[in-house]
Amino acid sequence: MDQKHYLFYQKQSIGTFWKNSFHLEKFFLICFLLFSLFMAGGFIYITFCSTDPAVAAPLLASVWLFLFPGMTFFCHRTVKSYWVFFQEHTVLRHGSYGYFTQKKIIPYEKATYILIGNLPPFLTPGNTNSSDWYHKKFGNYINVLDQNKLCLFTVRYSESILKLLLEKCSNAHVITVA
Repeated sequence: MDQKHYLFYQKQSIGTFWKNSFHLEKFFLICFLLFSLFMAGGFIYITFCSTDPAVAAPLLASVWLFLFPGMTFFCHRTVKSYWVFFQEHTVLRHGSYGYFTQKKIIPYEKATYILIGNLPPFLTPGNTNSSDWYHKKFGNYINVLDQNKLCLFTVRYSESILKLLLEKCSNAHVITVA
């Protein structure tokens, strides 16, 4: 109970990633690495061909660092920023809901519906329509809704989390979706 439950992130080594990831993920990773090497070579060539290499080298190096390691780090941090932390009387939720990144404390009493079953997450990074992809990659999710049927939080499905939610959310109705 005293840990963050990440929605779309799984800590793993490169070998585990290579063994468990989709072919499309591997393809994008290889293309990204090849493109970064191609751009590095292009930037080096442009630097030597420029009239002022002392200005071109730091400029192109900073552009390359921003584009390749920077974007990878930014995407990693974005995906890792979606988490749920179960406390004694409340749930601490973090992630982008709407257009803003926010941290919100939700009392268990607000939960009216607990949706379980073969469900994708209601919330995804960047408000994209990639919930089916995350559902294939990480499995089923538990979506907790309030009385207006608005999503309070989403968490990956596990029996221990479902049991915890059933204990804490005394007035919630469990709805199983086939």
